[in-house]
Amino acid sequence: METHNLGSTRQYNQPTWTGAGFVEAPAQELWERLPELLRDIALNEIRSGNKPIGILENQERGIVLLSLAKGPLIPRDTDERVIVHTHHEYGNYCYDGTAATYEDAQSGNFLSFEDPEYEDETF
Repeated sequence: METHNLGSTRQYNQPTWTGAGFVEAPAQELWERLPELLRDIALNEIRSGNKPIGILENQERGIVLLSLAKGPLIPRDTDERVIVHTHHEYGNYCYDGTAATYEDAQSGNFLSFEDPEYEDETF
C-alpha cells in the first residue's frame, strides 16, 4: 500500500482488500468510518466486479472517500440519501478521469468511480 500525505489529505493507494475490508489498519479505519449506506453500495459494486483502488481522508473537511477502479457498475440516481455527481463542482471530488462520485447527503463522505477509458491529454 502506498501512503501519501498531501497537506490536509492522507491517501492510501492500492490497499489490500479482504472481501469485507482492508488488511492495512489505516485503510480499514477509514473504511469503518464510511457510512453504512456507502459501504453497502461499495460492497455491491465489488461483488459486481469493481475493485477498491484507494481510500483517503480529508482531515480539514472530516470526510472519507473510497475510490473504485471503474463504474459505477450499478446505476443510481440522486435521492434524499445519496447525491450523484457526474461533473466537477467545487468540493465534489468529480475530477477529470472520474466517471462519478456518490456523496452521502448526511455525512459528506464519498465513493469515487474512476473512468478506465479516460486518457490524460496533458504532457
